[in-house]
Amino acid sequence: MGPSGKIYCLLGVVACGAALAQEADDKPRINFGFGLVYDDNANRGTGLADDPEESDTERELDLTLAIRGDKRYYSYAFDYQATNSAYENDTFGERSSVNGYGEFSLRSSDGRYSWMFSNRETDTLIEVNEADTPNNRQQRSRYSTGPE
Repeated sequence: MGPSGKIYCLLGVVACGAALAQEADDKPRINFGFGLVYDDNANRGTGLADDPEESDTERELDLTLAIRGDKRYYSYAFDYQATNSAYENDTFGERSSVNGYGEFSLRSSDGRYSWMFSNRETDTLIEVNEADTPNNRQQRSRYSTGPE
């Protein structure tokens, strides 16, 4: 899924979250954030002629949604953060990511049986021995389902 697809997906989660908020046990939490970070060695260069250090300013936008509920026949917990970042001098390309988890469980009327669906989205390093830069990160999605 591309960056814009992940943002649309998160907007869908927000819409579902707004619908679930009517019944939520806890008040839903929605946060928006904006940040600027100046880095005098954004590309993690060594400073040598073939690997110069580059300074740049990163702009970051965040949207966080968290909601939980527990009813007689089902329970749910969603906690996702969508981030879009771009560098002023284009040291790295614009990047969007979604991190967090979601879980939905169904229970039988007598409570003896339950079935769980879950999703976890994370950013991970591609090469663990390399510098932590946007070019060395990838989005991982893990889905699971089964009896609880």
